[in-house]
Amino acid sequence: MKAKSLFESFKYAWRGLTYAWLHERNMRAHVAIGFTVLFAAVLLEISTLEFVATSLVTGMVIVAEMANTALEALIDLVIKRRDPLAAVAKNAAAGAVLVTSGAAVLVGVAIFVPRLLRWKQVMALLAAKPAATATGFVACGLVWVISLALPLERKGTK
Repeated sequence: MKAKSLFESFKYAWRGLTYAWLHERNMRAHVAIGFTVLFAAVLLEISTLEFVATSLVTGMVIVAEMANTALEALIDLVIKRRDPLAAVAKNAAAGAVLVTSGAAVLVGVAIFVPRLLRWKQVMALLAAKPAATATGFVACGLVWVISLALPLERKGTK
């Protein structure tokens, strides 16, 4: 299905994101984690370069999860029976998500742990902006509840 316009291509892309959100538990978890990390980045006032690094690795994890979802769907479409090579392809794609997530964790540790170890500074930073802190914590909580509480749809639908 080739898009006839830029708007139509965005519509198809949105459908892909929606499908992954509705059908993949791990996609929801990655989105919730990414949202929480980016909130923490803003709240803790990390540098521009650190924010870029955090945003890039967060995006890479989402991209890897989307590629994994696409590959799994393609394999399920083409291979109608259990096949060892199909399992290898699916496992390798899942492994790519794991490696990407591991790299994101390492970036997060390098950026956030030194700040969090300065506990008194963190608490002073949070106290200095109570409305933003409270709003962010509520937003993160909502994202986590929505991400984990909504039922997944069966694959092959929508």
